[in-house]
Amino acid sequence: MGRKLLEEQWTAGVGVVIDNKHVQHITDIEPINDRMIRIMIKGRMPTTLIGAYMPQAGRTEEDREKTYDTLGKVIKQYKGRGPLYLLGDMNARIQKAEGGMEKEHIGKYTFEPETAQRARDRSLMVRENRDKLITLCQTHKMRIMNTMFKKPKGKLATYREVGTPIWWPKERGHPYGYEQLDYILTTERWKNTVKDAEADPKANIDTRHHPVKARIRIKLKGIKKIQQSRKIYREFTEEEKEEWTKKTEEIIEKKSKRRIGVQMWSEMSIWDKTDNLRVMLKEATLELKETPKKEKKVLFSQEAEEILERRGRALERGKRRNMKGSLKKLGRAKGKTKEMEYLRL
Repeated sequence: MGRKLLEEQWTAGVGVVIDNKHVQHITDIEPINDRMIRIMIKGRMPTTLIGAYMPQAGRTEEDREKTYDTLGKVIKQYKGRGPLYLLGDMNARIQKAEGGMEKEHIGKYTFEPETAQRARDRSLMVRENRDKLITLCQTHKMRIMNTMFKKPKGKLATYREVGTPIWWPKERGHPYGYEQLDYILTTERWKNTVKDAEADPKANIDTRHHPVKARIRIKLKGIKKIQQSRKIYREFTEEEKEEWTKKTEEIIEKKSKRRIGVQMWSEMSIWDKTDNLRVMLKEATLELKETPKKEKKVLFSQEAEEILERRGRALERGKRRNMKGSLKKLGRAKGKTKEMEYLRL
């Protein structure tokens, strides 16, 4: 393995910085390749963080395709285990959602959607990188979370174009300007755990990329475990399976002898015994009784029912005075009904 790594040509690099007080919660760190790293955080359900640095538009198609294939496999492997978050430099200029299908994965708060380039004005590689990220979102039902919260431009832009001064206005432009290339994504299942996401334009680091940060809160609903009275057959050991088969055969033989007689049972072939078992199961099914329906609980006393009938007749005749009087009597009758129910209990 070491020899293979030495022979491999690396062109990128990723890493993780963890606060000392959180180190105890890390259960696994896996450097997948020079562009991806995976961290597992322990909890009631394991939380997976994937740091990614995807190839920029200038890289070869083979390199970009291979990286996205690897990322897709990692997401597929871990997204069913618990919360999963993908974060990093995706090198994709989303700019804005185009069409209803893209709006399921991209929020309306992208960086300067009003100045977004038209599809035909983008270069082929820029279009391909954008399409690859959106395809990844559609395949694994993911959402780009730092496009879901309304923020000022400075907290939406994540990248400063080459040569752009720090004091340059936060707007899209060429050759100088800003863009949104770095994202935090999560699956549809865990989208509500992300309470806030934004870029940090004032981070004290010397880079053209602004770190993207998120506030995440995972709240799991407690589920009571139901104790199984016995194990499932496929969980049995070989010895347990033999014992279970032996006991089952003894029960069938005992019930069959009682049903058709010992002499006839001993003279039957294996095929006749199988037919006999089939008949026994059918008879047992027919003997099953339906669950008796519960009687409806009487909500009113006899007196209350009579008042309701008189009220109905008064309503038909249009005598509102009689109807109002019957309402007062009904209230008193319902009070008596409750007292009777209480005494009955």
